[in-house]
Amino acid sequence: MLASTFFRGDPALQASLVHDAAHILEGAHGTHVAKIQLALSILDQANIDLSELRARFYGRSTSTAVLAFKQKRKIINYSYQTQADNIVGKMTMATLDQEMLAWEHRRVRSSSYYCGDPVQAGTASRALTIAAGTTPIVLPGNLDILWQPSRGAGRSSGQVLRYLIKAIGLLKPLGINIVSSVASPPDAEFPYDSPVDPDFDPDCQQVRRAAEKMRPGCRGVLRVIACPFPKIANPIFGATKSGLKVDGVVVQPFVLVNTAAFRTDECTFIHEMIHAANLKLLDKDHDPDKKSIFATGNARSVLKPEHAANFNSAFFRR
Repeated sequence: MLASTFFRGDPALQASLVHDAAHILEGAHGTHVAKIQLALSILDQANIDLSELRARFYGRSTSTAVLAFKQKRKIINYSYQTQADNIVGKMTMATLDQEMLAWEHRRVRSSSYYCGDPVQAGTASRALTIAAGTTPIVLPGNLDILWQPSRGAGRSSGQVLRYLIKAIGLLKPLGINIVSSVASPPDAEFPYDSPVDPDFDPDCQQVRRAAEKMRPGCRGVLRVIACPFPKIANPIFGATKSGLKVDGVVVQPFVLVNTAAFRTDECTFIHEMIHAANLKLLDKDHDPDKKSIFATGNARSVLKPEHAANFNSAFFRR
């Protein structure tokens, strides 16, 4: 029986663990292949062709990644072979399962910067301090975003797109426009099926790597990844990640939007935009005023000048 949460419950993968006739070969396609591809990416940072990831297809690059995985671990059935092959059979599936189980048990709190839009209201300790009698100047301009839904978001990706529409409406009266220089939102979904825990760096690294593979580079653009978070009693609706290393390189700050839970005030994205515009703003800086966009409740409607002014120096400002 498969032990890891990642693989458990997939009948094709379970069959490959126990039946020789159910070995998974080059040419296979389906969700079970997508799980193997993602596991290889997580465990060995395998470089699998985007076309194969999109199609969930066990093609040449997937085959090469399987072979490298088996060679590295010396997975060889000496009863009939002398070297590793590119087939996912009993021994390979068992090794993948055990390594993914170990990976799941290594979940520790994120070491990268992380601010989010949590479920609870009234948790802020202080509001942004503004000198008496002054109103911050909000400069007109354009904010450049790239909205990328993951394949795992499914139909829910359309619902959270309402966050973007809400942000456009709140910013326009201030002379601030949201633009998309890379791709009109939403971009085509990128191949990533698993939930993403924003407080677990390996999850964030994997989804960021997958999004980057679809749209590489994009300096000076706020990348917004719409994907499901794990289902928990008190969900996080969005998160801003900064200081995250992917393949040894610190990536530009980006936003994660949870497609598995929906904020009815539709202000999650613009809340995260403020975090991304000013990385010095922490969760403790959330506004105690429940109507403020920068509060953490579900009754937000007011974009205050002191929060909008952060867009004056945002890295994604044009």
